Amino acid sequence: MKIRTKLFVFIPLLVLLLNCIAFFIFQNGKKVQESYDVMMQRIFLYKQISLETQENVRFLSSYLIHQDEYNYKQLIEHKTQLEKLSLELKERQLEGNNAFTLENYKNMIYVFLDLYTSKLTF
Repeated sequence: MKIRTKLFVFIPLLVLLLNCIAFFIFQNGKKVQESYDVMMQRIFLYKQISLETQENVRFLSSYLIHQDEYNYKQLIEHKTQLEKLSLELKERQLEGNNAFTLENYKNMIYVFLDLYTSKLTF
């Protein structure tokens, strides 16, 4: 086999191999990016729930002290928002240790809302 024939065979094979490797790296990068996006969405949801819970506690304290209409309306509005976020959290499905953490977080919100409702009817 002549050198020219070898080059015509090996160069296209080398190009094909390098393209396969580049495609494999691209697909792995895409999976990592999707995983990161899901994780960031979950963290953002946790942050929203945390902020909404703080607002609920703030308006509940203010309502229990002053018992005026403004605080009551804000209280109901933030409670509704927290319930929406809680439903959004319940729609998330995770596996392994993350599922356990998510279930604990859901239960914590449920207990907060339950206690919250009991304080309003008190």
